Formats: sequence, structure tokens, C-alpha cells
Amino acid sequence: MRLGPTLLTITALLGVVACGSLKEAEADVAPGTKPPSDGTMPSEGSGSSDDAAASKDGGEARGDGGLTPGGDPRFAGWPLPADEPPASSFTIRSTADGAIVTDLATGLAWQDAIPEILRTFADAQSYCASLVYGGEDDWRLPTRIEAISIMDIRPTFGESRVAASAFSSYGLPSTIFWTASQTTSPQSAYAVNAAGVSAQAVTSQGLARCVRGGAALATTPAAKAYVVEPTVVRDPATGLVWEKTPPEEKHTRETAETRCAAKQMRLPTVKELSSLVDETRSDPASNPALGSYAARMFTSNPRWLVDFADGSTFQAGGSTLPSWSRCVTTAP
Repeated sequence: MRLGPTLLTITALLGVVACGSLKEAEADVAPGTKPPSDGTMPSEGSGSSDDAAASKDGGEARGDGGLTPGGDPRFAGWPLPADEPPASSFTIRSTADGAIVTDLATGLAWQDAIPEILRTFADAQSYCASLVYGGEDDWRLPTRIEAISIMDIRPTFGESRVAASAFSSYGLPSTIFWTASQTTSPQSAYAVNAAGVSAQAVTSQGLARCVRGGAALATTPAAKAYVVEPTVVRDPATGLVWEKTPPEEKHTRETAETRCAAKQMRLPTVKELSSLVDETRSDPASNPALGSYAARMFTSNPRWLVDFADGSTFQAGGSTLPSWSRCVTTAP
């Protein structure tokens, strides 16, 4: 597992690389973010119905948006919120400590007022575990996908934020916010900032925004449940239906969009594609039911990609570079 930079810094947009390999395109990544993988796209992996059957202990969707007991908050147990969630998708309750912002899409309740104190990964975990805020004492550090769920992810470079418009505090654009999700290396954990999601050394300094609701993070990860069919892979928790076998070659964004439309599917949103990341795995950082694709993939946002070598999610400087893609649709 390659560690990302200690702190992510957003600066001016780099020039667009007109063509070339993934390695040649590294200069086109937003400054300070994790460069994309340079691996070649392997052929379809060993995912099968047996893999999916062995994964049935994953969380299932519940009416209030949370995870059922025994589920794993490392994975989305709810339909994915919009990349730019409107204020109407949240409710705000004022307390003496600050507001509690509840996401109606996920059922998760969030701390709004956050102290501008930089902490290590372990200190951030301890802070949330001991927090009493708004009369509640069952706060915890959010997982990677939970932290992504409240992000305001925009197509214009430099305008994305770590929290939706319903929140009053965001931290500095370059400041990371810790998540409870560790990578396959015990020395690194996922963190988010306005530029994306990357692995950070656990000794790095970042902010903490705590969450309550859903299932507690278990010491032993529970596998994600997928249903594998001949041409698609279904995620019952999110309601998404994924293309089972993406092409092995790269395409332009326009070609990828056309290809998905021909299948009566589409390119996934940033949050939808991020939901396929399994941080307990690497190269690829995804469930075997999805095949073995350790490559960066397009999202419907022209400036955002997800790298399935290590699960990083980042802004790229241009939208014309070729990449890989996996189509998706929503189950009827």
C-alpha cells in the first residue's frame, strides 16, 4: 500500500495532458492528491456466485437508512446520496453545543460545530468515542464511505467541499478529516479533504467530525453482500446494478458514456463508484465478485476518478484523458 501525502494541498489547476499512458498523465492530477495507478487493466477476475454467497453477512438496507445490526459501516447500507446534496436532504437540530445535522438519505446524524484541533488518527478516534455533544454520547469517527456521503462534490475544480451546504464548518480546503477506515496497512488510514480521499500515515495531523447512527465498526470486517448474475452484479443495499465485465481497454470519456448508454446504463456518480471500494483489500481494492480491476475509472463528474488499486478518490486536471469505466444503473 502506497501512503498518500501527509497533507493534501489544493493549488492552481495543472495543464491538461492531451494523451498518453496513466503514468504520463500523473502531472494532470490535482496538486497534493494521490497520483492515479499506472497498472494495466487485467482480465476479469475470479468473482462468482460462490463469492457472493460467502458474503451474505454484509449489511442490508433498513427503513431508516442505517445498517442492520451486524452490518459493516465500511460499506454503504443505503442508496447513495447525490454528489451535490441539496440542503433539503438534511434536517438541522440546534443544541447548546452546536447543530446536529441529520442526513435524510442515510439516517446518519453529524456533528456540525467542530474544534479546529489537529489530531493523529488514534487521537481522532478517541475524541469521537469520548465526545458528549448535543446531549448525545454515542458518537464515533465515520468510515470512509460515510465521510464521502456528506461531501459536496462539484464538477468545477476547487469548488468541492468536505461537507454539504447544510453544514456550517468545513475546515481549510487543504486540511484532512480522518475516517475510521484503515487501509490494508496498519500504518495508514483513509482521510478526506476537498480534493478527495487518500491513504494517510496514522501519525499525520487532521481534523475530526463525528457521526452517530448505523452500526459500530467491528474489529473483524464483515464482507459486502453482492448478487452475481451472468452480465451484472447487484448491490441489494444501495439498489445499484453494476456492469459485471468492463472492457479491458481504456476509452475516452465520450466513448465511455456512449458505451454505457448503449447498455441502457450510465457512468456512476463519484459516491456510487466509491461505494465499490473495499478498504480491506488492495490491488484491487474491491470485492472479488466485481472481478480484478486495479485501475482508475471514470465517474459521471468530469473531474473525478476512483482508483481501484488502493481506493483513492481524486480530482484530475482534465476530462479528455482516456481511462477505464464500469457502467451502472439503478434497480427498478
